Amino acid sequence: MPKSIAIRVDDELKRQAEMTLDELGLNMTTYVISSLKALVRKQGVPFELTTKHRANEHHLSKLDDALDDLVNNGGFEYLGKDKDGTAKFGNTPVKTSL
Repeated sequence: MPKSIAIRVDDELKRQAEMTLDELGLNMTTYVISSLKALVRKQGVPFELTTKHRANEHHLSKLDDALDDLVNNGGFEYLGKDKDGTAKFGNTPVKTSL
């Protein structure tokens, strides 16, 4: 027998979520059930949890790719790193650690 779950949600958040779900052709119940199934299947939340100030491996990889692109295709000359890990491009040091 299915059980009910009651949660309290800010009115505006609920309104925005329902609008988004409606555009996707879903309702709140379907979304919550599919999210709970994904939680069980993955044995964790079905999305990445990070603090907004913490860089993750994906972001660091993208930053490395962008720097490589600048050096290889953007006309910047990579001059190496200082002792403190600062990368130097031309005469302007650019901090690569976050």
